[in-house]
Amino acid sequence: MLLIGVMSAIPAATSGLFAARQAMSSEEYTRWADLMNSQKLSDPAWHQLRDHFTWNSVAVGIFSLLLVSWLGSSNPARRKFHLLFLLVLLFGMSILTVSAWHGGELVYRYGVGQVAKAEPPFQTKPTTEPTSEPATHPSSVPVAVLAHVEPSEGGGKVFAAVESAVPPIQAHLILAGWVVAFALAALGLSIRQITMAPDPRGDEAKVDQQLAEALQPGRPLADAPQFNPDQARASMLDGVETTPPLVPPARFWLVALLLAIVTAFVGVLLVEIYNVNDFIQFLKNSNRAQAHAILGSSIVVLSLLLAAITRWTPRSRGAVFIFALLILLVLAAQVWVGILMLFDGNDGGWTLVR
Repeated sequence: MLLIGVMSAIPAATSGLFAARQAMSSEEYTRWADLMNSQKLSDPAWHQLRDHFTWNSVAVGIFSLLLVSWLGSSNPARRKFHLLFLLVLLFGMSILTVSAWHGGELVYRYGVGQVAKAEPPFQTKPTTEPTSEPATHPSSVPVAVLAHVEPSEGGGKVFAAVESAVPPIQAHLILAGWVVAFALAALGLSIRQITMAPDPRGDEAKVDQQLAEALQPGRPLADAPQFNPDQARASMLDGVETTPPLVPPARFWLVALLLAIVTAFVGVLLVEIYNVNDFIQFLKNSNRAQAHAILGSSIVVLSLLLAAITRWTPRSRGAVFIFALLILLVLAAQVWVGILMLFDGNDGGWTLVR
């Protein structure tokens, strides 16, 4: 349960990015400078939002490091550093509590994200006069404003069906968070598969070598139907700590790959372009969208390569290190480009300072 909770912190954080963007403005493709000058949030609310984001980012970073470290540790290392892992987990929870307090202040003290209640019918007076009065609360924006499109022909109907269940931008961000979470879990399991490899000079390796030699063709035991290699191995290793069954990291890499494909599909729906040539032209005209697509494709390819490596060459430390480092860099770049697109539009530089 703790593992599920730690992994869930990442998609929860990416979902929070969607909530923060809505709290700033309901208009699409608004530039960062305009968001900073938005009158939708008061100065105290801005400070609470900034503190909530900062503390939550620190907590998620701690949980991510803990996730990879604990999953990647061998059994002796887990026993040795059990108290340290527990203290880091409690420290991360304390940081998360501080972040939650700022989030509560943001919503319940300053009303950010709340939808204003309409006046009861008996308190309103019908009128045909147009009104320009603002909403009763600066944050009264429907949840799906940023992701709303009218149903149209072709792919628009598919988009509308998806939107009816969950706002596509929010779904895209949550799925992206799960891609990162499963990739980190797969990385930890890949490291554990290496750290838990039997010592080539240890008792377990010697017994395996003896059994392999005894079962070679032409040896008496090779043709003995009553001989059970597993029972013989357990008997010969009685009292010796052996390698426990390991969770195959390739399965987690494949889950990350499938989630990345679904995330990319939802991302394609967001641009509302259902013609391949038009979509390619859109990518050519938007440097951030182009980078986002390239990085997303790289995540799919690297996840597939790591699934193959950890399945067929599980002890290849060099290959696992190189491709794991690559996918971590790609994931970090992808998250940053996604933040730029969410808060500053599809075009521009690679920072939020304009």
